[in-house]
Amino acid sequence: MTVRFHPKDLRNESAVARLTLEQAKEIYRSGEWSKCRCENLKPSWDLALFDAAVNIGQGRAVKIMQSAAGAMVDGFIGPKTIASVNAASLDALEKFLRLREEYYQTRPESLRKHYLTGWLNRVADVRKAVFAKHEAAS
Repeated sequence: MTVRFHPKDLRNESAVARLTLEQAKEIYRSGEWSKCRCENLKPSWDLALFDAAVNIGQGRAVKIMQSAAGAMVDGFIGPKTIASVNAASLDALEKFLRLREEYYQTRPESLRKHYLTGWLNRVADVRKAVFAKHEAAS
C-alpha cells in the first residue's frame, strides 16, 4: 500500500504503517475488489483483475481485461463484461497477463528503469498463482 491512494485518514506514512491486516483487507475489499466486481468473476480472473487494478488502476485494468476477454472495451464492468470474462478461456487469461506486461513496457524509460523488473515479477507471480489452480484441478 502507498500513502497516495488511501482514504484521507491514511494520508501519511505512520498511519499506513499502523494498519492492521484486517484494515488493509477492508480497504482493498471496499476499493479495487468491489469496484471491479471481482466477486462476480470466476476464479483466476478475480485475482488477475484485482492485482492489476491495485497496480495499474481500475480503469486501465478493466479495459485490458475487456480486450483480452473479447468484451466491448468501455471500462465499465456490467453484466456483458462479466459474462464475457466468465466464458473466456485460459488463453484469454494469458492474453490479459501479456497485455498487462506490454502496458508496462510502454511506460516512460524513467519508470521502467526503476520499476519494470518488479512489475514483471508481479505479473509472473499472478500467472503462477492463477495457472497453478488450473493445473491442480486437472
